[in-house]
Formats: sequence, C-alpha cells, structure tokens
Amino acid sequence: MDIHKPKAWHGWREFLKEYAIIVAGVLTALAGEQFVEWAHWQHRVEVADKAIRKDLALTSYFAAERVALFRCHQQRLDDLEAAIQASGEVWTNELPPSAGGLRFHSAYWVPTRFWNTEDWDTLVGDGTASHLPRERARNLALLYHTVRTMAAHNHEENLEVGGLEPLAIKGLRLTPEVKVQLIRSVGVLKHKNDLENLISRQILRRISEAGDLPSLAWTRQQLANDSAALNCRYADEALTTRVAAEWMALKN
Repeated sequence: MDIHKPKAWHGWREFLKEYAIIVAGVLTALAGEQFVEWAHWQHRVEVADKAIRKDLALTSYFAAERVALFRCHQQRLDDLEAAIQASGEVWTNELPPSAGGLRFHSAYWVPTRFWNTEDWDTLVGDGTASHLPRERARNLALLYHTVRTMAAHNHEENLEVGGLEPLAIKGLRLTPEVKVQLIRSVGVLKHKNDLENLISRQILRRISEAGDLPSLAWTRQQLANDSAALNCRYADEALTTRVAAEWMALKN
C-alpha cells in the first residue's frame, strides 16, 4: 500500500504557506456552514411570515367585529337592565327584538371566536421568532399578548352570558335575590363589552403597526359575508375609527 507521507517543511515560508491553506480551508468550511444555516432560517422566517399574515387577517376580522357590535351590545344591556328593574314579581319576557338594528333571538349573545396564538407560540418555541427583524418581533410579541388577553375576557364573557338565560323563561318569578343576580350579570357584561371594545381597538392598532392590517373595504366585505355586525346601525361609524389611537410609543 502506498502511503502518502507529509513532506517536511523547508523553512518558515513553506510552513506559513501550508498553514494559510489549512486556515483558508477551515474558514471556507465555516462560512459555508453559516450560509447554509442562514438560508435555512431565512426560509423558515418566510414561511412563518406568511402564516402570521394569514392569522392576523383573521384576528383583525374578529377584532373589527367586536368594534362594530359594541354600541348595539351596550344598548341591549341597557334595555335589559331597565326591563329587569321595571318588572314586577313575574318576568313577562317582553323585550324588543333588536337594539340599534341588531336582532337578538335570546336575551343576549356575543360572538364566540377562537383568538389564536398557537402559531406565534410555535414560532417562539422553535426559535424562529428570534430570527425575525427586531422591531417586527417586538410588535408581534405585544400583539399576541393582547390577543391572549382578549381570548381570556371573551371566555369569561361567554360564561357570564349564561347568567341571563333565566330571562328566556316567561313567567319567571323575580324575587329580590334573582333581580340582584340578573342586574349583577348585566353589569359584568357591560364592563366586558366596554373592555373588549378597547382591547379589540388595541389589537387592530398593533396589527396596523406590524404592517398587516387589511383594508377597511376588505374588512367590511368579510363582515357582510360572515357576520351580523353590519346590521348594527353604528357599525360603519365605528369601523372608520377602528384602530385605537397610539398612547405610548416604544422607540429604540
């Protein structure tokens, strides 16, 4: 077997030449490895960005829906509170079928939506979020924190709506205790409705800051196709100012 043996160096010049070749080879290999890793993360960021934009379009729809419904929901709750307080010992179940043009087939209802944060949570968990541009990553982190807050309030709100279900029973005896409980539920729902309107506007502002807010025309078209929100006579006015005013700016 012919074994190649390294030649002995004849002076420092040959040593430095051999050394430079080795160093150049190592640096080339490292640069190639870094390029492959960079290209890998660039691809993952591009895929993630498309998924985030799609997710934020849906989130903006949910938020715009709540903004559009706000005043009609508030009017309905005012009507319920007045009717409960004016009722005698027996509930007659004589409520107007609509409030501000929005129809109610029960005492009260609110949209039940899936306020998704799973896509963002996955990007944070697998490290993709750390490869996004710094400003975008910060905006998205704040945005999804707000979405998570909204999801919690919407869940609590839907549980509280159940407290008004007895109003569907005609002839319900309204003892002082029952009246107090019903009025308490109305008060909680008023607070939730007001809070979720504000949070929805914050979500829309953060989506706008991230550069992913769909046009108002697109939003109105989606609501016309899939929601009763535009039946509220205050919807158009609310949607034109759907993005909350910026009250604090974080600068680098």
